[in-house]
Amino acid sequence: MQISTLHNKSRQGKAKVKSGCNTCRTRKVKCDETFPVCRRCVTAGRVCGGYGIWGGGGNVSVERHSHSALSSTKATKTNSPVPKCLSILIATIDEKECFDWFKCRTANKLPGSFISDFWGTLLMQASISEPAVLHAVLALGSLHRRGVMLKDQTNSIPDEQMEQFTLQHYVEAISYLRPHFQAKDKATFRVVLIVCIVFISLDFLRGYFSAGQIHLQNGLKLLEETEWLSYGKDEKTIVKPSREAIDDWIVEVFARFCLQVELFKLPYPRPCSLFRPEEIGSASIFKSLKDAWRDMDRIMNRIFYLTEKAQDSNAAGTCPSEVVDLLEYQQRIQKDLDHWVATYNEWWKSMKTHVSNDLEKARLLQLMYHAMATIMANTCLFPDDESVYDLHTDKFVCLLQHLLDLWIVTMDSPDNVVDPLPINLVNARSIMDIGWMAPLYYIAVKCRVHRIRLHAVRLLEVTYHREGIWDASITARVSRKVIELEEGDFYEKIETDDDFSLSSSPLPADFEVPTLPMSRRIQDIEMQLSGEPLEKVFLWCKQDKKGMDCRVCVAEYCLSSQCWVDGEIDQHWSN
Repeated sequence: MQISTLHNKSRQGKAKVKSGCNTCRTRKVKCDETFPVCRRCVTAGRVCGGYGIWGGGGNVSVERHSHSALSSTKATKTNSPVPKCLSILIATIDEKECFDWFKCRTANKLPGSFISDFWGTLLMQASISEPAVLHAVLALGSLHRRGVMLKDQTNSIPDEQMEQFTLQHYVEAISYLRPHFQAKDKATFRVVLIVCIVFISLDFLRGYFSAGQIHLQNGLKLLEETEWLSYGKDEKTIVKPSREAIDDWIVEVFARFCLQVELFKLPYPRPCSLFRPEEIGSASIFKSLKDAWRDMDRIMNRIFYLTEKAQDSNAAGTCPSEVVDLLEYQQRIQKDLDHWVATYNEWWKSMKTHVSNDLEKARLLQLMYHAMATIMANTCLFPDDESVYDLHTDKFVCLLQHLLDLWIVTMDSPDNVVDPLPINLVNARSIMDIGWMAPLYYIAVKCRVHRIRLHAVRLLEVTYHREGIWDASITARVSRKVIELEEGDFYEKIETDDDFSLSSSPLPADFEVPTLPMSRRIQDIEMQLSGEPLEKVFLWCKQDKKGMDCRVCVAEYCLSSQCWVDGEIDQHWSN
């Protein structure tokens, strides 16, 4: 719906404005808007759906809660005077156009394959009534809009003016957010967390990756401090009795950000505080893609936990009992991965509706993360042994095949490569959820079969967007550099077919090429982003220095010059 249409309809009566409890809005009837539950729902015997981020809802009587609700409202007004609401209906023309863009384009693009009520419902509700959220949304929407318009060369507004618009609303969002830090009620915390998610997205799109991670950590800390997280008997993160569905929507987005950022920190991921690392099992049935994602997120988090424990034990020296505990934990994860894919396949077979391209893309994305998680789970107990990945070549092939299937579904013509975008225009195609970059990067740096890792790099080199903290251009350059450092001239006198079609699968002959020997392999390659916005990329690895493991910088990439400078490299890599 266009903003102008929304404005005209708002004058026809209260029944058609975007207000009232969720139940009355769904039924398209007038709501009396009594808090915490509307009288219309109570009188009719219906469950009131509540009022979005402001809570309420249920089937309790109005009288029982009227006093406490009034007291809470008074306390909030006294302790933290909230600025007058900047409604979207009275905003400037530029702001209306930007909000409409966000609603129709940005909010649909950024979530990627993870369909979230946060982006489609909660953020829209909050932005209409909360000034801090509105200004944050306008900043994010304008940044996304700017990228699309510059890409399509349809922008009639000067680039500097659009950038100023983004920064202005970013500052305004911070200004309106300050009073919320003084109040300690649930609605206030929700506003802060919602704005935090928007800021993370804004920072990642702008290339301010360190700032985005700081916002993420602050959001996680706030979630812990507010004690929203509770754990059931099966150790899953569940809602507390006082937590509502919209709180789950907020937690889900933070969990997805955690997953992509920790994957970026390979080989040193850390478990996310939103999940318990203890044994949780796996769901017996999936009812949706989101159910499958939730289970996979928990499994991945347990792999991060096991990876951390294995690294700590390896550094400190492992006693036999610890080895047994780690092995048992690994076996439980492997069992859950097997159960996950079996449950997933059963659910997919039961699908009776037509499978759209978007649904097929989501399916392939989930299968590739299962394949990658399987390799990670099988290898994480051997942090100092790069040869362990050679035992899982078949799984790397499976992972690559899922990626190729996704490539074919995504492209009308698999070999028709789209034009690359300058780094300042990647926002037009970017998402904030996980995509295929992390699996492609994992193949490139961990699989030493030349054909498979090269295929992953070439797919990265024809990818022109960001997936949260993952930037395709940077990831492709880093992956290519790692191969260059490791392989050097090793394959110079060996016949290899490096000009294969991107849509083709590896042939038997490709596996006859010698695998890269251990003496050439870089251990624990790590990518570090530097600068706000991004200026340099450092590659670190672990090397033995006089019997001690040390982290050394093996290469440095400068974005302005687009050149690599080699750092401290052992002699055998240059032979």
